Amino acid sequence: MIDRIYGAGLASHPPGVRLNVQLYSTNYRAALTLRCADDGMPCGSLTTNLPEVELASDEFVVSAGWNLPRDLAASFLEAGLFAEARHVPYGDGFASVWRIVSQELLDAITTARTEATARPRRRVAA
Repeated sequence: MIDRIYGAGLASHPPGVRLNVQLYSTNYRAALTLRCADDGMPCGSLTTNLPEVELASDEFVVSAGWNLPRDLAASFLEAGLFAEARHVPYGDGFASVWRIVSQELLDAITTARTEATARPRRRVAA
């Protein structure tokens, strides 16, 4: 698994953050969450789940500007993990879609999807 610190020294997150790979349970899209590098506390998400937006399996909608400082999001692009793919209309504006280019991240997401689809889904009581 990836265990690197990103964004260290930025005004918004001086200790930096660690990127965690998870999945949204409703559609198994990549859910990339962030934890503070110094204390491990959750500090945000790089992704947001917009099921109505068409995405390829290696794409996600970026939450930057919604609940994540833009300078921290930019550090992920600078690290070469992602590439900006396009902007899609959403609400009164546009949402950014990024493509995952890191093979290490793609492998982690594939593994998570394989494990998630192998488990039976829990049923919700009516």
